Amino acid sequence: MSSFYIPVSALRRQQQRLELLGTNIANINTAGYKASRMTFVETLGTVTGVSRTIFKQGALEFTGNATDLAIQGNGFFVIRNGEERFYTRAGAFSIDANGKLVNSDGFALQGWMGESVSGASSLEDIIIDNNLVVPAKATNNLWLNGNLNASEVPVAEVWSSGGAFTLSANGTPAVVGTKLSALSQATNLTVGDKFTISGTDPDGNAVSGTYTYAAAADDLDDLLTAINAAFVGNATATLDVDGKIVLTDDETGKSQTTIRITADDGNVGELSNLSFVNTVPGSGEVTTSVVAYDSLGNSHTVTMEFIRTANPGEWEWRVACSDGAILSNQTGEISFNELGELEGSGVIPLIFAPAGGADEMNITIRLGSSDDGYNGISQYDSVSTLLVRKQDGRGSGSLKDFYIDTAGAVIGLFTNGENQTLAQVALAQFANSGGLIKANGGNFIATSKSGIPQIDAASSLGATIESGSLEVSTVDMADQFTKMIEAQRAFQAAARVITTFDQILEETTRLKR
Repeated sequence: MSSFYIPVSALRRQQQRLELLGTNIANINTAGYKASRMTFVETLGTVTGVSRTIFKQGALEFTGNATDLAIQGNGFFVIRNGEERFYTRAGAFSIDANGKLVNSDGFALQGWMGESVSGASSLEDIIIDNNLVVPAKATNNLWLNGNLNASEVPVAEVWSSGGAFTLSANGTPAVVGTKLSALSQATNLTVGDKFTISGTDPDGNAVSGTYTYAAAADDLDDLLTAINAAFVGNATATLDVDGKIVLTDDETGKSQTTIRITADDGNVGELSNLSFVNTVPGSGEVTTSVVAYDSLGNSHTVTMEFIRTANPGEWEWRVACSDGAILSNQTGEISFNELGELEGSGVIPLIFAPAGGADEMNITIRLGSSDDGYNGISQYDSVSTLLVRKQDGRGSGSLKDFYIDTAGAVIGLFTNGENQTLAQVALAQFANSGGLIKANGGNFIATSKSGIPQIDAASSLGATIESGSLEVSTVDMADQFTKMIEAQRAFQAAARVITTFDQILEETTRLKR
């Protein structure tokens, strides 16, 4: 009777093998699934089947979903269900209602929140908080670089009257002391006639003034005096040799100066040639601007002007802000040597009191070379290319998107343009992955045979994580069908052995008769 035990054992093992092959085939489309195989060993006259999971690398399939993760190399994702910890290669994760990255069973992906990577004991659920806001950071430094044209010449802007003032007697150009009533351009001037002077100063601020014809003795100098009173400290009006009124900026550089003189509607007399044209644009100035941020995240436009002076290699600089008040270092000078290189440290400390209740700002404007390889500003005979290369402040921003890099870092993208590491995905490696025990859903449990998991970031374990991809099943359909045929034949052979033993037993029984 003992002869039956071996073929019966073989039937059981081949049945188990067929079940294993069926499980493999059923999971041919399961992401991260690892095919298992059964090998047979002889034990005390019977057959024993040993099932093993083959942990070979599966191909990666692109999905485009940022939370789909695939491991390239050795390692497992760590997931948690309550107090139980599992390990898996199936990386089809999604974000649940609480912001956690979870698999289809709701098990939470493990890692470390923030930028730091620590030990296995500090693992926690990875959470993507859609309401996350990165705080504002006040600007502390502005870095400038580029060139100030060495050929730049300081020129003050000039406006001239459209026509010359001439004497009615002989048509010769008028001079400063010429009476207005003696001009060819004057008609019936009457005491009390008013002329409004309007326009803008070099910074674009409005200016205004009035000239009133007070007596028959009034001359061109009286009109010039009224114009100079309107533009005092900004521009000066004179009469040139051709008899034209000329308004010249007091300082060189680009300018927003304008001038207009109009007669009041109630005037009796008339005075022509009071329209003006810009005959010499201001130049010798290079301007750049940048948005800086205060402690509340409010933006302020900082404008920096460099005006060429009459001294070789010297430029005057001025700083202005769109709002608030500059409390120190609003203007100064810098110099370049004969090689076009900046002299001195090129560091300008600026104290700015922003409007809106934010903290006082201490901004360092850096014109010299920086540690990241940029040369700062120079003065060569080339076009001016001045710009603010960067500033280190930012406004507040809310999370708008995220991605996961190959090291497993979860990088948040914020509306203020800032990128920030939100979390780090953990991977686990085992000395003997074959010692893991399968659980449901493509998950595995560590055992004494697998060894203690080594848990770290992917980059530290020699693996990479591919976001937007899934590792496909390692089941080979053709191989599984071949093994199924083998198992079927083995099952039939074991059954035939049992049938043969039955026939022998029947013949033995007949011998007694």
